[in-house]
This record gives sequence, structure tokens and C-alpha cells, in this order.
Amino acid sequence: MILRITITILGVALGGIPTGAQTQAAIGCNPETPRYAEWAAAQHFPVHLSQQAQQALSAKLSQLQLGATRDEVKTKAGAPDYAADGSSAPNAIACMWIYNFDDSSASDQPKDKKVVLLGFTADGKLAILAPNQVPGLRILQLTDKSCTSAPISPESRLAKDLAAGKPYIASSDRQQRIRTAYVRLSIGDNIDVVESLLGTPDAVHVTSRGHIGTATFVNEPCKRQLEYVLRQSSTNPVDPATVAIYLTFDEQGKLFWGSPQNVEGLKTIGSPTP
Repeated sequence: MILRITITILGVALGGIPTGAQTQAAIGCNPETPRYAEWAAAQHFPVHLSQQAQQALSAKLSQLQLGATRDEVKTKAGAPDYAADGSSAPNAIACMWIYNFDDSSASDQPKDKKVVLLGFTADGKLAILAPNQVPGLRILQLTDKSCTSAPISPESRLAKDLAAGKPYIASSDRQQRIRTAYVRLSIGDNIDVVESLLGTPDAVHVTSRGHIGTATFVNEPCKRQLEYVLRQSSTNPVDPATVAIYLTFDEQGKLFWGSPQNVEGLKTIGSPTP
């Protein structure tokens, strides 16, 4: 996932992948900052920073924090070598700054580039830092809190029972609470209200919004699914014999689908499509 994100952004910056600006009004970067073609035309390839210079630049970039303004970034890391315009779509990267470490040729191939890309939102805030073949730096990206998954904890009784080869059966109190609360749910209920009624789920699964790979999106909310396990006999996460309730919420945290699996007396509410 990390590699795909970096290559997609770099492809846009180099002009190898059409940007969302072709269908959305370009918000973009300062026109005085060169774009890749202009920058490359003024270079003698290969363009290579010394090892000392690479280490110094990497150290400066590692100090950046998401949410920093362009001026704050420039103060800490200096001006970028070149820039690229992004998309005006909501939650999309509007401007990209690229810091070159090593560029072997004036091509649009990401594999020839050792760079760090910084992506800014339309309001000029740093939203993503994506290194491409630059050791010592890791990708950073603004992520909405709804996109944080919570797999089954290895310390839970559910996980421990299954690891020991025993079937897991939720306590009678927990089963009663989940069953009783489920029949009170309505489509459109807020996720926080639902969780307060049913209790903490055994797992939280998230699904990000799908996009065509012509722009990079950050800080978008995700769909979430709460999983409540009443009985499970295998470690197979999609075991059709598992007795559980799955509650799915849209990007606004509203319930649109309740799906009991093998739970006697409970019916599905809503539908798989919001």
C-alpha cells in the first residue's frame, strides 16, 4: 500500500499519470516553483546529492509534522526542487513538493528517482510525506480517526480460547446484552450510540473510499463494521459457522446494515448498500 501511494503521487508529479486537475479545476502550487519538465531541462543528469547532503536533507524532512503550513515546511527543509499541481476534489492533495536526492535521467519513471514528496491540501497544510527509495524516512499521512481498524486483540478471551484449540462462547451476560440491544437498533443510528448499547465490539473493520488512481486523497472518513462474536470454533475469520452480529456504518458513522449470522431470532436490518 505504501509503495503504491508513493509511486502514484510520483507518477503525477512527473507527468506520467494524468492528474485530477484535468477534470477538476487545478488549485496547485506557486507558479514560480518549477515543474518537473522545467527543472529537468536545467539539469545535467544524473543529478545526485552527496551522501552528506542527503543525510542533512533527510534529517530536516524527518522533523516535519503533518498539518504544518508551506511556510513552516520551507523554513525547516528549504524550498523544493520542483512541484506539481494536484486536484481540487474534496480531501485531495492540491499541491506536491518534491525534494530530489538522486535522479538518474529525465524520465517519468519513478524507479529512476530517489526523492521525497510532500503533499499539501487546498488550505496549504502538509497532509502526506512519501519517500521514494530514501532510507530512514517513512510515509506519513493524515488519516481520519474512523479509518483506524481494531482487529481481535490477542489478549482477549476470544483469541486465547481459539489459540488453545477451544471454541469461544461469549458470557451469558454479554450475549444477552448484545441480543437485547440489537433489536432496539434503527437504520441511521450513530456508531457511538450503538457501541454504548451493545458494548465494545470484538473487532472493528474499516473500508476506505475507492478512487481512480489519478489523485491522492487524505483524511477521508471510512466505512466501519463492528463485529460482535457470540460463538466461534475456528480461527478462520470468515467461518460460516461462526455465530456473530456485524454492524456496518457509512462514512458519517450512521448504521446502514445490521447482519446477524447464525443468531436465532434476529433478523437483518437495512441493506449492504448505504
